[in-house]
Amino acid sequence: MVGINRAQQHRNFIRSMNEQGILDHHFGYLETLRSDDNPLHISQVLGSFFRNAESHIEEITRYMSEARFNFVKVHDTAHQLKGASANIGGCRVALACQELLQACYNKDKEGCSTSLERVKHEYNILHENLHRFCELERANHAADEARRSRR
Repeated sequence: MVGINRAQQHRNFIRSMNEQGILDHHFGYLETLRSDDNPLHISQVLGSFFRNAESHIEEITRYMSEARFNFVKVHDTAHQLKGASANIGGCRVALACQELLQACYNKDKEGCSTSLERVKHEYNILHENLHRFCELERANHAADEARRSRR
């Protein structure tokens, strides 16, 4: 019974993130990669995404603070972050990155700054929610392992 409640809690949490627009259907594709051989695969993929996304945000911030604003480097790094976010279903982060890309295209420094703040804000929301998802996934895995060891 506890396993059913945990699984339902997990599904409800994902549905809530979808309803809030934090995630889109691409996250469902990521979930299809879960297997009995590696039940924590999604958490591992998300951990990699978090590290890379934070690195990209730091790079963009650094490029924008240089004496000579480098629109090309900001654009290229924002493009990478947009793709990574879209691949895991982080649609609001991807949309914020698209706004940053447009500001780079327009060579709008103020627009870039505003867009970067939105990227950071949306990333923090995504990170907080997906971190909670990973905690739920690990708890489910631990409960499954405990159940198996009692058999």
